[in-house]
Amino acid sequence: WSAVRHDLPIKWIICNNRSYRLLQANISQFWDEHAVDNRAFPLAFDLSRPALDFAHIAEGFGVASARIETFDDIGPALDRALAHDGPFLLDVLLEGDVHPELIGVKCGQ
Repeated sequence: WSAVRHDLPIKWIICNNRSYRLLQANISQFWDEHAVDNRAFPLAFDLSRPALDFAHIAEGFGVASARIETFDDIGPALDRALAHDGPFLLDVLLEGDVHPELIGVKCGQ
């Protein structure tokens, strides 16, 4: 809302896996490293019921947006975002699975 009110050319990208998967992966890694028995994650980690549509939420605040559901949606959505003079939000739907082999991978690896 503030970005629209002040006509700021801010662009947001939400990596939307419908969950707090990064927190789940970090907690799982902590439990493994400290020999803590795995347990159920908090219900609040699941953002799929009801599914949050951040593009529609943004539009409710007057922010232009696009929802990216497939690989082919990426280019046109980025073009729209970059061509837009004001604030723009990209809601990028990702798969929800945690890939344990990627935990601890740093940028550039």
